[in-house]
Amino acid sequence: MKIYLFHSNLPFVQKALQEHPHAKAFWVDTDEVLDTLSNYYDSSTEWIVEESLFSRAVEVLPKSNCTLGFETIPTPSTSVQSSIAAYPSSDTIVQLLLPVYRHLPQMRFFYHPWKDEGAVSALRNNGIEAEKLSKAILDASDCLLFAVDWGHVEKYINYIFQSFGKPTFCMQESIIDFNTPMRRMERATYPLVQGVKTTTLLPRRLFFITGNPRYEHLTAIPRPSEDYVMINSNFTYGIHEDVRDWWLDDITSSLEELKIPYFISQHPREPRPINNPHVIGSNAAKVHQQLQSSSLLISRFSSLIHEAIAMGRPAIYYNPHGETLNYDFEPDGHFLRMVRTKEELKRAIEEMQVKNSWQEIDPVYYREYRTRHMGGAKSSERVAKVISSFAKMPAKHKVNAIEGYYGLLRQFASYMKKKVKN
Repeated sequence: MKIYLFHSNLPFVQKALQEHPHAKAFWVDTDEVLDTLSNYYDSSTEWIVEESLFSRAVEVLPKSNCTLGFETIPTPSTSVQSSIAAYPSSDTIVQLLLPVYRHLPQMRFFYHPWKDEGAVSALRNNGIEAEKLSKAILDASDCLLFAVDWGHVEKYINYIFQSFGKPTFCMQESIIDFNTPMRRMERATYPLVQGVKTTTLLPRRLFFITGNPRYEHLTAIPRPSEDYVMINSNFTYGIHEDVRDWWLDDITSSLEELKIPYFISQHPREPRPINNPHVIGSNAAKVHQQLQSSSLLISRFSSLIHEAIAMGRPAIYYNPHGETLNYDFEPDGHFLRMVRTKEELKRAIEEMQVKNSWQEIDPVYYREYRTRHMGGAKSSERVAKVISSFAKMPAKHKVNAIEGYYGLLRQFASYMKKKVKN
């Protein structure tokens, strides 16, 4: 396999990918990412490297397989004002985009009247007024920045920007179930991914490995001296909602048998209340404080597993219902475990109690895991750099009008159903 490593010369890379249909290309900006590439791509990989990256690449990749393939070209800095339209579809996405906004204050946030999962109020709480999507926003913008390209209204928004020849940048907002009929992160012009691991899971050929801003300010801190377990209940959007109650019962009964205190952090968009006195409401603004107070996280498939690790908290992925999702957390059986039965769960909880294990995470494991899965510090700065560099470059798209307008129709139906219900 050929893999092109670049930092500026996107036109060369795009042409090379057309000529070599099985090749991939990665935008990289950190030594840590280069260090990690050899963990996922074998010794037969041929690395064609941009001039600015070559001296470092030959230090960490097989020297005989590295070729100085193309020149570095000038690109605009973040001080050059590209006009950026930003669509945060929920309060969670607002928290993801705000760090990027600090580097690109010209970002223009908009909303769609048929979908708003707390985004408008979250922006207002941060002193930002969102505008309603309009032709004026489309005409004035060089590009679109968002973090979901598979929702009904997002398909339509992606379509209209691409149909006007404007590139769309989709940030990986967390761990995602890739390579399914939902085609998550497969529609946007450019995917901005959080770690090298994603390049092995997402069926695309061009990647920008920027890291994820939601993790950049998180640091590992010692665990509390006493056990206090956080249970993440995030059965949302119709996914395994029918198993939630017995899933929770398995965990709470195990903890009560072990006499370990706990709390249940409930996702703000779970449709039903939980009948348990230890429930605490959660949202993107609160969840890190909850993790900090805990000694251990127990969760189903969730980005909180990564956030727990980023904060130095061990995690258990409890999967008795056999969900098969296309993301590999790479559990190590020590700091991050996957268990499938109540017996395995109880044993893992015992072994991961504060008194039976470490209080601080191994720094080597921590650094390498973050690089592979989350990106390190300055992720928002790298996102801003990518957008500034490539927002105004011509972009060719194979637009899908049927999918775009069908998505809009589906969103309207959902909007009217909710309106009638209320």
